[in-house]
Amino acid sequence: MSDLSPTQARAHAQRLWGMRTVSALEAVVTIDDRAPAVAVVADDEAVRRRVTGALTRDGQLVSIQAASSAQLEHEDARGADAVVIACCDRADQRAAAIRAARMRLPQARVIVIATADTNGVHKALEAGAGGFVLHSDLEASLAPTVRAVRAGQLVVPPMTRASAVRPALSHREKQALGLLVLGLTNAEIAQRLYLAESTVKCHLTSIFSKLGVRSRSEAIARVLAGKTASDAGS
Repeated sequence: MSDLSPTQARAHAQRLWGMRTVSALEAVVTIDDRAPAVAVVADDEAVRRRVTGALTRDGQLVSIQAASSAQLEHEDARGADAVVIACCDRADQRAAAIRAARMRLPQARVIVIATADTNGVHKALEAGAGGFVLHSDLEASLAPTVRAVRAGQLVVPPMTRASAVRPALSHREKQALGLLVLGLTNAEIAQRLYLAESTVKCHLTSIFSKLGVRSRSEAIARVLAGKTASDAGS
């Protein structure tokens, strides 16, 4: 049984698989013109300089430069609107850094800079990143990506979009997934949604396919991996 409420479970499903996905060049910023405050996490000094330069040229404020997510505990990072992570060679290490950043700064959006790797994009998005920028496109794409992610858009490189972003779940699939996360059986989900149990089984088959998982436990783990510290306390 999960400790998520039904509303939180549905919100996780929608956040991970229902957002509109764009590239940095397609991003449309609809929020206020206030310059974003950005925390930069990069274990390489040269990369930190590149990131800082790209952001400051766009008028964005770099509030802190850190070598790891652990340094985001510093007071200067607490007001950050976004966190740019450009560290860790392995996808699982980047995912851990993303989760650590979201734990320390739950209000901030996370953007990752790395090399092209479909699996890496998957893992970054599942860990809670809102944007993925290629090292080779850093100067051109980082600043607009930060602004777009702040506006609620999901931004990935064009060449990885089709394979990296899962098909969106339907409204009914999101409802079923939320109840699945709460630990309900097929029969209980059917009763709650006023559906036949066979229909619920069809929905779950579609959900598993879209999420790229093979079982109920894997689907639940996929949703819970996106859980934030703020959710846990609500």
